[in-house]
Amino acid sequence: ALDNVRADDPMALAAHARRAEILETMGRDADAGALLVAAAEAPGSGPDAWLRLGDWHRRADRFAEAISAYGRAITEAEAAGANDWALYFLRGSMKERSGDWPGAEADLRAALQRAPDEPVVLNYLGYSLLDRGADGDEAATLIARAAKLRPGDGGIIDSLGWSQFRAGRFADAAFSNEENINGR
Repeated sequence: ALDNVRADDPMALAAHARRAEILETMGRDADAGALLVAAAEAPGSGPDAWLRLGDWHRRADRFAEAISAYGRAITEAEAAGANDWALYFLRGSMKERSGDWPGAEADLRAALQRAPDEPVVLNYLGYSLLDRGADGDEAATLIARAAKLRPGDGGIIDSLGWSQFRAGRFADAAFSNEENINGR
């Protein structure tokens, strides 16, 4: 069915992406990657093709390649006038996982600047700062904002409890985790 979608069809990019997903699911990772690389490098590909390539690398823990692809997606998105916080978040998380904390922090702060009320960014940046022993007050503030914006998120509540524990607020930390466990 995907072979019947012509290159000039408005659904061609979606069909191409779906074909790559199917190949990856079938264990044909190299074939999926070849399709994704070709799509990203095609003239006029746009940020979505680079995002898909970055996601493919991310799923295989190829951090440097994911960082590069997300960087290209950012460049393409900005050239098109888009302001996509998620691309900065994804690149920042890959930099963090690869051990490049200064680069990760810069990208996570760029994501936060573009989406100041995004709980995922607030929590990830806050927890990462806390984990590195950076400014505990800033980290706690970011995590607390994330918890207010998404009160039922177990990962965020866990971060909140950890920030409270690290600050010596043991009763608050226990309450945060009890609240998370009991769903209150």
